[in-house]
Amino acid sequence: MRVDAFLADSAEVVQNKIYALGAGWNIIFVRGFPAVHRRLSVGAIVHVPFTETNRAHQFELKLLTEDGVEYPIGIRPDEDGKPAPVRAMGGEFTVGRPRTSWTATSRSRASRSPSTGSASTSPACSRGSSASTAKR
Repeated sequence: MRVDAFLADSAEVVQNKIYALGAGWNIIFVRGFPAVHRRLSVGAIVHVPFTETNRAHQFELKLLTEDGVEYPIGIRPDEDGKPAPVRAMGGEFTVGRPRTSWTATSRSRASRSPSTGSASTSPACSRGSSASTAKR
């Protein structure tokens, strides 16, 4: 499985096509820390081999520093309504194939993360160091 991903100000998937605005950047410039980048989406195309279609796959998106330390990717209200860090997001997807497909070609699926504020409290995380993992 292969994942091609990018950062954008906003992204939306319609009929398996990604529509992105302000795409392709990897550095955020701010006056000081802590800082919040209010418009951030991750667009991705997941290429699934033919032999892995019609099966459930899990995915997880995390932000890692250059040292490999997990870093919050956003802020969301907790049960009490107070701001709480979001450390990862993920889910499950299945890429199907037509019944009449006999050739062993890979299938692709477009996806995007929601546009939520991304918090940065240290300069080490301002370079857009990120990692996405796809698991079977």
